[in-house]
Amino acid sequence: MTGAAALGRKQWLKNSVYTSLGALSYASAAPLWRGLDTHDLRVVMYHKVNDLAANSLTVPPDVFRRQMQILHAENNVITPEHLKDVLDGAATLPERPVLITFDDGYRDNATHAFPVLADLGSRALLFLATDFIDTTRTFPHDEKLSVPNPALTWAEANRIRSVFTLGSHGCSHRVLTTLPFETARAEIHDSKRVIEEKTGSSVDFFSYPKGSVGHFDDHLAAEVSAAGYTAAFVTIPGRNRSAELRPGHPVRRYNCEPVGPWTFRRLLDGSCDAIRLKDTQGGARVKRQLNRVLGTTTR
Repeated sequence: MTGAAALGRKQWLKNSVYTSLGALSYASAAPLWRGLDTHDLRVVMYHKVNDLAANSLTVPPDVFRRQMQILHAENNVITPEHLKDVLDGAATLPERPVLITFDDGYRDNATHAFPVLADLGSRALLFLATDFIDTTRTFPHDEKLSVPNPALTWAEANRIRSVFTLGSHGCSHRVLTTLPFETARAEIHDSKRVIEEKTGSSVDFFSYPKGSVGHFDDHLAAEVSAAGYTAAFVTIPGRNRSAELRPGHPVRRYNCEPVGPWTFRRLLDGSCDAIRLKDTQGGARVKRQLNRVLGTTTR
């Protein structure tokens, strides 16, 4: 199986899981609780926005535009600055709040995502892995891919700040819990300092590399707070209840796949929340086995 075929098969399986979970929940228990807790925050997460074949972690530009149109038509898209005010106790959330985030710092965020968000008058939070910005280095999870996925330059990062608020994704994109604590500590502090020096803007948010169960802990969370960040984001899906939104508490996010409008709406209304089973120990084993079978294992 070629790399493109393997990635295509994996994406088809992922989309099928989301659609099946969404349909099952939507048709059964979901109507009993849908619409409750309307001030709970949903955070959506993207990485790449391009339509290159044999690529991973990407949403095609036309699908991205449609998903953004749905977000803005049916939810209240808040800014990162509004979230900071909420966490500081200076603001409250509107009904059906959604925050848009991006991880890593790909150049296609500027070429494809930026104009869509600008057209909609939206703002998003972009987490940069600083060792890759303004270099030709390949992100670790892209090393086995046959297509280029260049990172932003600092000039581009500054140019898109009218739409993107910049946050930190560490320096090297290594999982912090696998590093000696002093090395992890340096990544948390140094990445913030570098972004602030290169852009002249305050960095208030951090995103743990990988960000799933086992990729962060209480010691790292304490260091994130000590470095001056307001909050840290993870990749575990689920809504963020208003009572949980406080400095130091991890902010959960929904990873956005290239799914159609119906499934995307089910992701936002919570019908796909059972997908978090993938972040359990058993779920992680299943994911590793599936990647081995498909030949899509990445670092």
